[in-house]
Amino acid sequence: MPTFCQRIQPRLGGGQYRSDGLPYLLIFMHFGLYTSDTAPAAAPCPEQVKRSSKPQNETKLKTEFLVGKRLKKVLQGQIDQVTWQNIPLRKAIYRLSVDQGCALIMDRRIDPSVLISHRAQRQSRLSLLSVLARSQSASFTTFEDWMYIGPQTQANSLAELIKHQRQMLRNLPKPMQQRYRRSTTLQWPDLQSPQAILDNISQNYRFEIYGSEQVPWDLWAHATIPQTSVIEQLTLVLIQFDLTFQWQNEGSEVHLVPITRDDYAQLQQKVRIPSARAQPLHNPGTSRGKRKVLTFRVKNKPLAEVLDVLENATPYTWFIDWAALEKQQIDRQQLVSVQVRQASLSEVLRRLLKPLGVSFRMRDGQIRIPAATAR
Repeated sequence: MPTFCQRIQPRLGGGQYRSDGLPYLLIFMHFGLYTSDTAPAAAPCPEQVKRSSKPQNETKLKTEFLVGKRLKKVLQGQIDQVTWQNIPLRKAIYRLSVDQGCALIMDRRIDPSVLISHRAQRQSRLSLLSVLARSQSASFTTFEDWMYIGPQTQANSLAELIKHQRQMLRNLPKPMQQRYRRSTTLQWPDLQSPQAILDNISQNYRFEIYGSEQVPWDLWAHATIPQTSVIEQLTLVLIQFDLTFQWQNEGSEVHLVPITRDDYAQLQQKVRIPSARAQPLHNPGTSRGKRKVLTFRVKNKPLAEVLDVLENATPYTWFIDWAALEKQQIDRQQLVSVQVRQASLSEVLRRLLKPLGVSFRMRDGQIRIPAATAR
């Protein structure tokens, strides 16, 4: 069986992720159930909903979600106070996302029933979602107008995998490209199997799926994936089984293939900010006249990714104390923007970090963020 990317060959750290009991894919939407951030009512879990005399296929799921600047504003908005004491993970995520109309996908390998406890004041939803992910040794990531919580390897590879598939789409005939770029809303009811979900996608976009026997039998909670292309829809379902797909027969067929450890490693090595263009810096101790400079531009990118690009573009040794930053209500997913032309690295950092209230120090070939970070 061919792998997703035959030219890729690496190693994946980490092990197997548990799938206790009934695994779930949870995508949350706005039901208008809650009245405040500090004391929201609990959304009913799928297994707790009473049977209705109304046929299941007549149940209407709302498909209105926040996008763009409205979504960003809600996610970065701070909640005055949060107190969770031994509540299910799913319930906490509902409180952060459902009431606000934010689409969030939780990987089937994350146990939604695990109990969590957390207290916080003046913390953003982005930061709280990151806390929830870390509590399960998972990662939280954002991509366009939706979010994902899953195993670290998968979360760190998701965006690059989608970008790769978009590039592969360009090899298809123009009519097929137009068909597959069309955005639709994908929905399914409670206790739907992933095979049935894949069949729904293939019927909607009119292609044949081969290799679906690699998807084990499973049952998922009802969900909605709003306004996404076939690439996002297939990827969000398949990555939960460490699978992806290849186009065959000029796009009329989709063949499911495994994502190997080597594929994941290569995908994570590719994770960079496309809009960031940094000229390499050398000899940090040179005179001002010979000082190297940066032309650098990013817009609404996670802070961790921006710092990663800068670190790779410079000869400095970097020390970033994320624990200290989180005490300032700043985490890896904090969205930042900066635009400089022909500026020094210190000027780039000043413009990047000053709006966040974060200090830094450059000395002896080292950069420390915040300035008081210990080695």
